[in-house]
Amino acid sequence: MKKPKLNDEKTMKTRFCIFGLFLLVLTSIAGCIAAAQSAATPEAAPLVLPMEDVGGHLYVELEDRTLGKLRMMVDTGAEKTLLSARAAEKAKVDRHFTDRFFSFNGFGQGKKAKLAGHTNLELRSGERSLAKVEALVLDSGSLYGEKQPVLDGVLGWDFFQHLCVRLSSKEKRMTLGAADHCATNEEGFYTPPVEWLPEEMLLPVTVTLANQHTLKLKLHMDTGSDSILLNPRLRSELGLEKKPQDKSQNQGVGVNGSYAWDVAYATEIEADGGHPAIKGQIPLLLPRSGYSHPMRLFSGKNEALMFHDGVVGNSMLSSFELIFDPVQKKLYERANSYVLKGKEPVAGHN
Repeated sequence: MKKPKLNDEKTMKTRFCIFGLFLLVLTSIAGCIAAAQSAATPEAAPLVLPMEDVGGHLYVELEDRTLGKLRMMVDTGAEKTLLSARAAEKAKVDRHFTDRFFSFNGFGQGKKAKLAGHTNLELRSGERSLAKVEALVLDSGSLYGEKQPVLDGVLGWDFFQHLCVRLSSKEKRMTLGAADHCATNEEGFYTPPVEWLPEEMLLPVTVTLANQHTLKLKLHMDTGSDSILLNPRLRSELGLEKKPQDKSQNQGVGVNGSYAWDVAYATEIEADGGHPAIKGQIPLLLPRSGYSHPMRLFSGKNEALMFHDGVVGNSMLSSFELIFDPVQKKLYERANSYVLKGKEPVAGHN
């Protein structure tokens, strides 16, 4: 058998070395990809945050790299995320010529809230980035009067456009996940025919009064409210004087100051779509003052359209677990009283 020449041996060794180096590179790349996927797994997992319920208002703690920890009220009724001037002291606040013409929707007869400027927030939890939003900075040091505990800002409807948000008042938690992994097939959830708009969400409901008269209403979904507030134009339909003469003993506080209100009662409220109804003596608040609409001068096409027939707050919404799906533009609801199959009711819960 003829021995291979020296040059052939060198060529074979060179090819073997190149092939070995190639395998080493491939192994390194595969290891990097696996490590990256492993590192990404916690990021993709849903994030569960504790949520406080203080007087019917929901609070969570988030962070911004510049401002640090922020105590935020969860408020689907606010079109935009808001910051108090106090909380925004370290932020770069931009001021526009049109800011002087901006005012806020809401009840109140005091000094109306004005805009101090805009600032960009990168909302986070630890090292996990959640959403980038442009926050409106109010010119006052506090939000909604002297609400306690101290409020740094309001997590508005714009935040809900970025993530799948799940609110459980019963479990006192907010769960945040990827927007495109929001749809659920969990038992007990209903999908009411809501209107998901850039500025707000409208929930169609049927309200039954004590005299069995029913009202078909579209209510603004407002987790920033602790009550159900109806448009003052509905006063006569609810058996209240259209223009009351006596002084009201009831006072509420909104972004535009305090306001007086009267109360009527419903016996049942049911969201459209065959959902479980809320029954009992349900208070319906009707403010005496009108609703302040924002200035229309220089308003963009996304100006808030809220307050059609009223707002539905946590006095009703807290009876449900809520999932907000920004991709499908749907709301999923499950009554807190729903008992999962195979589980016994827990004492103290109905």
